[in-house]
Amino acid sequence: MEKKGLLQKKTGKKRLSAVWGFLCLVLCLSAAGIMFGQLPGQMVTAEAAVKKTAKKTAQKTAAKEAAKKKAAKKEKEPSLNVNSKTIMKVKSGLLTTYEEYVAYPMNAYTLKVNNKPENATYKWKTTNSNIVSLIYDKKKGTCRVKAKEGGSCIVTCTVKTKKKEKYVFSASIKVKYPATKIQIVTEDAVIENMECDLQLERGYQFLANVKSKYTSDLVYWSSSDSTVAAVDEAGYVTPKAEGRAILTAIAAPKSYDPEMDREEDVVMYAIVVNVVEPMEEVTNVTVMTTGQIIVQFSAEIEKGSVHDVSGNLTGVSLKAMSGAAGTGNLDAYLTDDCLQLYIVPETAPNGKYKLTLEGLTAQNGHRVKDYEDTVTVKNETVSSTGANFVSISRTSVTMVTAVFDKTIINPGTLTVSDSKITKAEVQGKVGPDPSTVLYTLTPEMQELKGVVLVSLFGYAASGDSSEEGEENEWDVYMSFDYVDESQEEPLDTSDQPLPPPSNVTQAMDTNSMVYVVFQNRVDSESAENAANYTFNDGPVVTGAAIVENSDKGALIGLTIQESSIPEIKEYELTISNVKGYNDAYLPMETYSVSIKLNDNTPAYYTGSEFVRGGEKSDYAYQIILEFSENIDFGSVAKYFNLEASWIGKDEKGNTVPLTSSITMYEASATGSDNKITIGFDTEGELPVGAKINVVPINQGENSGTYLVDEGGNIVEFTSAEVQVSY
Repeated sequence: MEKKGLLQKKTGKKRLSAVWGFLCLVLCLSAAGIMFGQLPGQMVTAEAAVKKTAKKTAQKTAAKEAAKKKAAKKEKEPSLNVNSKTIMKVKSGLLTTYEEYVAYPMNAYTLKVNNKPENATYKWKTTNSNIVSLIYDKKKGTCRVKAKEGGSCIVTCTVKTKKKEKYVFSASIKVKYPATKIQIVTEDAVIENMECDLQLERGYQFLANVKSKYTSDLVYWSSSDSTVAAVDEAGYVTPKAEGRAILTAIAAPKSYDPEMDREEDVVMYAIVVNVVEPMEEVTNVTVMTTGQIIVQFSAEIEKGSVHDVSGNLTGVSLKAMSGAAGTGNLDAYLTDDCLQLYIVPETAPNGKYKLTLEGLTAQNGHRVKDYEDTVTVKNETVSSTGANFVSISRTSVTMVTAVFDKTIINPGTLTVSDSKITKAEVQGKVGPDPSTVLYTLTPEMQELKGVVLVSLFGYAASGDSSEEGEENEWDVYMSFDYVDESQEEPLDTSDQPLPPPSNVTQAMDTNSMVYVVFQNRVDSESAENAANYTFNDGPVVTGAAIVENSDKGALIGLTIQESSIPEIKEYELTISNVKGYNDAYLPMETYSVSIKLNDNTPAYYTGSEFVRGGEKSDYAYQIILEFSENIDFGSVAKYFNLEASWIGKDEKGNTVPLTSSITMYEASATGSDNKITIGFDTEGELPVGAKINVVPINQGENSGTYLVDEGGNIVEFTSAEVQVSY
């Protein structure tokens, strides 16, 4: 009570109330401490207790949230990173329009599984291993897809989890194959050293051979000077004026714009076109077995350009090549229509000759393009049998065509037996195919209808014994009805087999290519299937490619495996399963045709011999090179570098290596056999055992010394080492 009284003295009622409240709180806390067995010194304050409780609550909440997130992550299913992807297949060394380096697209792509399950296995497959290859690890969810060739395929991934769950994913992979090479070609002109001559007054069709079977690139044509030579988007060139221009073909993507897209990957090829005055040319050369040579021209030839004012032959040359017989004096005459030139040797030729025509002019004032080629005459095949008539038909409104089984030299006459015709006779003209004769009908003849009797007479064929022709005369009933097929509605041929090819021929520039000609447009897939073309006795077809395919017909180029044509002879080609374009025809029936092929197995060097020159030799020494086949020079130049080396004594008597160079000595072939003889002289005698290195000078396809075999194959001969022995 004293204590309470003291407090009341020092403070008022308000102070007393606050103290009393504090004492009550202390008593309550003391009671709680005593209840839990705590001493008063160990009690915590109310503020610390509240903080501790809040902290525990926050920790529990955070743990629950983390557990929820972890559970959600485990529940998310795996997936593939893409559903489809295009990969560009690019070879190294790709040419571009520009000099600076262009970053190429990738050749490979990585597929990967997202949200990979723990301890899962992965198995990857492709539907076509020829298009892409796969590199992967079964325990890793990634796969490297490498492009191999153009096309499309599906890549699948099978995922198996530890819990025996299974997932299958797939991605569509397309491989694009950009062009890696392009080349300009044409059958309308000759391209040499990336240049060609174009004549005014006509047009030329150029084509672009693009290397890459599956390329999606397009070909873009351009001319550096359209006032000289203009070109359209299909490669058709129209000469405009004399001069020079650069014709360029570019293989580039569909979106290529030469003005805007300076970073496109493209390949290009360019040639120089020289536009010159109109020229006529040689269209055909026929070698008669009697030795006469008939040259056919595209226009009438001016007689004054063949002989000079004195009657001497000018501009015509026929020179015997190695091993060929001499021809004596040469003469020539033009036929009445001035379209054919007969070249007549004084003595019967036998062997290989070089025919040259220079400086001839046509009656229309055009110059005739100079001509040079080799011709072969074999006297043992001389025959006096005339041609046999095969067929005759009306081939156009103004033309009737007769076909014979032999080359026609003098075209005969066609006579029409019909009372409606006042002039019943027309003279024939040898066609582009020398076994055909063309007759231009008079206006009265063009009006004839139905079956008409015609007579053919007065023909001379290759091998005939007289220029007047055979005494044979053919009386033939033929239909003069003619309908312009271009105005007829197309027939439904979908239930008929594709007609067989009209011609099969070996390429002129390479023996490893054979061309098949169809008169109809063909289905590209079946026509380019090499398995549809088979030869007997050796030749192997390794590829087939469409050179041309249009409503005018198709040209298929067959690639023949190197060295698979063993010899020059007739081979049988069997063609099957080629279909018409867009199912216009059923697959063709199996068709076989015989074709004479030159071999594509080049002759090879077999050995050599060193001999002293005999009394009849112009040289002190001779080297004789031998080959596996009969060979000939492929060039006018026939030179070799010769260098001899041996071990001998120098001026001081020391043993040293010695050499002697013998250069630029002309080699001469010993007939048309398998040997070449090189004659040469030296200042001193070559010692026994010396070795002579023989190297052709400027060996190549177009210049210098190179050798060809009987089939026209270039012989791979670079050098030989010959030892001196007496």
